[in-house]
Amino acid sequence: MATDASENTRRRRIEESVVRKRVEKEGCSTPSFGKDIWNQLKRFYIPAFSGDKKLYEGWKTALMTCVDKAPATPEYKLLRLRQYLSGEELNVVEPLGQSAAAYETAKERLERKFGGKRRRIAFHLEELENFKPLRPGNARDLERLADLLDVTVVNLKETGRHEELGSGSLCLSLCKKLTEAMLAHYHRWIHENGRWQSVETLREFIIQEAEFQTTFSSIGNNSRFE
Repeated sequence: MATDASENTRRRRIEESVVRKRVEKEGCSTPSFGKDIWNQLKRFYIPAFSGDKKLYEGWKTALMTCVDKAPATPEYKLLRLRQYLSGEELNVVEPLGQSAAAYETAKERLERKFGGKRRRIAFHLEELENFKPLRPGNARDLERLADLLDVTVVNLKETGRHEELGSGSLCLSLCKKLTEAMLAHYHRWIHENGRWQSVETLREFIIQEAEFQTTFSSIGNNSRFE
């Protein structure tokens, strides 16, 4: 006697076969321009999402571009969505069946479990908190910090959390990542340029210094802040 698992697999394959035939039949009415674009998008590689929350936003963007906006039925999009899930993450959408409503619900469940602006910001703030203090003369450290600040500032602005970009706890915490010499240079830079201390001002300074350090490193001089 077949097990429940094998029976579910058999039923799902039947459903997928029915959907594929329906899509092939309906595909004749799809505008050729849309089909051409989709054919190009299908060539992009989308890795299977396995639950790493820090990779979710990038994975979702690729999925929305190459699958969700494609000229195809929701049922077929759900088949494609399942192809890009693995392990327990596939179980998030597996019980929903194979319908247009199931596709929309599958996206909602994935977003609820792995996405959300608050979760994304919390992750970036944690990255900044765990960032080790800068090593003197290390251009890569500065570039990495500049990249983290770019992402964090953009996400805080998008969610309207502008107060966290001021001179509060986040700014003070970031200042502790600088070397003593660089911190002194930062305060002098603020004074000379008539600026106020803030996360955005610090970001501007870090980007500028990263460019300087990269230039100096390329000519073998990386001892500016030693």
